[in-house]
Amino acid sequence: MKDALDGTVRHKQRAKIEAIGEVELFSTYLELGGVVKMLAKHNLSTANQAFYDFLHEEYAEDTGRWQRWLKTRKIRGDMEADAIVNLAQDVTPANQSAKRTEFQIRAWVAENFNRQLYGKQQQVNVAIGTPEEWLKALNDKEIVVPSRVLKKGEDE
Repeated sequence: MKDALDGTVRHKQRAKIEAIGEVELFSTYLELGGVVKMLAKHNLSTANQAFYDFLHEEYAEDTGRWQRWLKTRKIRGDMEADAIVNLAQDVTPANQSAKRTEFQIRAWVAENFNRQLYGKQQQVNVAIGTPEEWLKALNDKEIVVPSRVLKKGEDE
């Protein structure tokens, strides 16, 4: 019975989300900086699941809604990065600790919402050797034969 009720409640929430519309929701998200705040502003504070259903519906791929959501999150990352620049101007000895915490939170949001621009660069080191180097390395090693160990230059 609970699943049926949840489906009905979520269906009503989803209908409200559809009525508000993608543009309004995404704009509110940018303004307020979070899904919970966005939904609360539209009196949908318990509609998290319905909102994510709205983003992930099968037809959302056809309409490009998910890609537009990702772009909106990137814009939010840019906004957080811009806000970080302004934080330094307002620091006083009294609020230094709070500003440092705010800086770290905003930097995390910027990094995770727009990895391409603000994310930590990852470096992968790959060693590639030539066949000659590989053969030389093999020749310098001992060859293990089940009955005994042969050193370089020894015959069987």
